[in-house]
Amino acid sequence: MSLKELMVVAGIAILLLLFLIPAINIYERARNAAAPTVTVRVMDSIESFQERHREKTGNYAEGRFDRMNGDESIREAIGWRPSTRDGTVYVVESISASKYEVTAIFSDGNTMSRIYPSEELE
Repeated sequence: MSLKELMVVAGIAILLLLFLIPAINIYERARNAAAPTVTVRVMDSIESFQERHREKTGNYAEGRFDRMNGDESIREAIGWRPSTRDGTVYVVESISASKYEVTAIFSDGNTMSRIYPSEELE
């Protein structure tokens, strides 16, 4: 391969990288922006299960949903089974007689918490 051919190949590779790197960054930003939205929807899905449990027992259920380690105590208590398979662990804890907190623990160690019932249900 001559120097001229090598320079052409290198130029094409550089052009491809110039277009590919921004496209990857756009994809990563979109994926990262969608993750909290999906998690909030999954967390919000517990409300009807918890309200049914509270009507029957007078209190909110507590437990965990950790598919990777086989701890599905919240599913056993109220039937709630998060629809994600990304390794997120969900912890449900009672705060008071009328409130409970759902915490999502992501595989990277970050967390997100929400307190329920949401304002619309009160």
